[in-house]
Amino acid sequence: MKKIIIRTSIFFLFTLFIYLLCICLLGISKWTVKNMNFMYTSPGRINLRIEDIKNIDSLNVLFLGSSHVFMGFDTRIFNKYNLTAFNFGSLAQTPIQTKYLYEKYAKDIVVDLIVFEVNPEIFTSDGVESTIDIINSENLDYSIFNLCLKTEHPKCWNTLVFKWIQKIMGCKIVPPELGSYIKGSGYAPTNACNEKPRQRFNKKYYPVNKNQILAFQDMIELWHNQNIDVVLVQAPVTKNFYWSHLGAPIFDTIMNKYGRYYNFNELIKLNDSSDFADYHHLNQNGTDIFNEALIKILIEEKIINN
Repeated sequence: MKKIIIRTSIFFLFTLFIYLLCICLLGISKWTVKNMNFMYTSPGRINLRIEDIKNIDSLNVLFLGSSHVFMGFDTRIFNKYNLTAFNFGSLAQTPIQTKYLYEKYAKDIVVDLIVFEVNPEIFTSDGVESTIDIINSENLDYSIFNLCLKTEHPKCWNTLVFKWIQKIMGCKIVPPELGSYIKGSGYAPTNACNEKPRQRFNKKYYPVNKNQILAFQDMIELWHNQNIDVVLVQAPVTKNFYWSHLGAPIFDTIMNKYGRYYNFNELIKLNDSSDFADYHHLNQNGTDIFNEALIKILIEEKIINN
């Protein structure tokens, strides 16, 4: 019996050593292997927004959501209407990460209005891409561990282990060069134009991930309890991409049940080339049009005062 225990222990330690060695080598080399995707070539810069939001005590408008948010809501436009605003979007952010980021960094900020960008993709996503971005941007603590538990994917755990190895070794993998970022606003502008405006997409249905809808419902309830006005917005995407979404009217119906909801794919007309950076991200031209249209609605509906 004693020999079995010793052999089992040796096997376990050897396996652990090999696992940690593989994680270390793959992380440093940045090889892409199934379930071991440590770093994306275009990080979401959530670390910059976290540093900025720590200095904020109150806001008229807080934007939450995915890259549609940090590339699609220009706080400078809202500032022109005497509205203080901050863009707390992050790479591929789903409701699970929205809940994590809001409760950890924004819950104590006095906010008049939250604009939450919603679309079928975020409710289908497993949230892995966004969780990895957060792990690579934050210091290790219990909340990161808990986020991995909620995301439920080996990629996240492997990324977390590699982050721990970096901390133990006292080193850090340097991320690639970042694009534009406006300090203090959270906004990441681009003037790029969509080079494939006629790109076709296969028709696709987006089944709801139950963990995402539960996190979404938790946030709606929390904001209601905090007496914060909430507006749900679906940011515009190119027409071919939008038309490829099966069940879009059903999604609109579901969102309307949770409060004020505006689908700007149905409310404004944009040029799929000159107003977009790619098939689902706005450039500065598109952002200007989109934001002015949103502000007009918010004023007309007396959601904000001007």
